[in-house]
Amino acid sequence: MNGTVVICGTFDLYHAGHASALKYAKSLGDNLIVLLYDDAFSEELKGNKPVNPLNFRKAVLDSVKYVDRIIVVAVDLPYIIHALKANVLIEGSETDLGTALTSREVMEQSNGEVVKTPVVFTDDGDELSGSKIMEIIYKQAGCECGE
Repeated sequence: MNGTVVICGTFDLYHAGHASALKYAKSLGDNLIVLLYDDAFSEELKGNKPVNPLNFRKAVLDSVKYVDRIIVVAVDLPYIIHALKANVLIEGSETDLGTALTSREVMEQSNGEVVKTPVVFTDDGDELSGSKIMEIIYKQAGCECGE
C-alpha cells in the first residue's frame, strides 16, 4: 500500500506491543510517522508522567527500522494529522477517546482510514501495556507501591 501512516503515543517502556504496532503500521504504507507525545501531554492524557523522559523515548523510536519520521507533539493532533495528509491513522488500545473521535473526523474528511492495531497479550491473557509491565515489576519485587 502507498501513502502515509500515522501512529500516536507515548511509547514509554517500549515493549512487544509497541514493536508489533509499529511493524503492522509500516505494512500499511510507505511512510510511517510517529507522533510522539511530549512529557507534559503524556501526563495530561494518562494522568501520570512517563517513566522515561522524552529524549529517551525518542532515542528508542529512532532505532526502530519501521519508523520513518518522529514528530514530538504537545497538542492538536487532528490538525497535525490533517497537515501530514495521512492516508491511515493507527489507533492503539490506549488511544484517548476524545482525541480519537476528533482524529476520526479528520480522517473521514480526507478520505483516509482509521485502523486498530492488533493487541499483544501477556501469558496471563492480559493486554500488554506499560502499566502491565510496571505491575509485573512491582509483583516480582514484592512491592505494593504500584497498587
